[in-house]
Amino acid sequence: MGKAAKDSRQIETSQRAGAVWESAFLRILRREGNVSASCRAAKINRSAVYKHRDSDPAFAVLWDEALEEASDRLEKEAWRRATKGTRKPIYYQGKRVGYEREYSDTLLLALLKGNRPDKFRERIQQELSGKDGGPIEVKDDARERLARLIDKYAAAGAAPGTSEGSDGSGSGGAAL
Repeated sequence: MGKAAKDSRQIETSQRAGAVWESAFLRILRREGNVSASCRAAKINRSAVYKHRDSDPAFAVLWDEALEEASDRLEKEAWRRATKGTRKPIYYQGKRVGYEREYSDTLLLALLKGNRPDKFRERIQQELSGKDGGPIEVKDDARERLARLIDKYAAAGAAPGTSEGSDGSGSGGAAL
């Protein structure tokens, strides 16, 4: 982030009412992306912060920008771990004897799915069919039972799926 953008954000925040806690809150939210940690750092109650966000559109915009920046940091770290890896110590008989580079295939796949969802998303296609690939048969007696239940609920004045039956007992009528 450039110095000019940072300065303008500080000026905008400092010109607002409540700038003391807002500045601390937004700084931590930008760095950590965590509302609870930001509230602790700013020494303000979570419900007060959410109430302020709901009543102050300018603060809501700053909040959203801070979360975007925190998300960018997370993505940058995921990218680094997936492509450059982390140094993992190697131990032999209780003593560190060296290091190896460990990469995260899971993070790499998550980044690919996020950046190219059309190519890397999960593709699940289910097809239901009846015997020998034919259509699913619904027997007439099942249709008739369903029609009778609908008529029963309509006559009782209760919609299907409600808990009250015609007698007010809460039994809901017959089960399928």
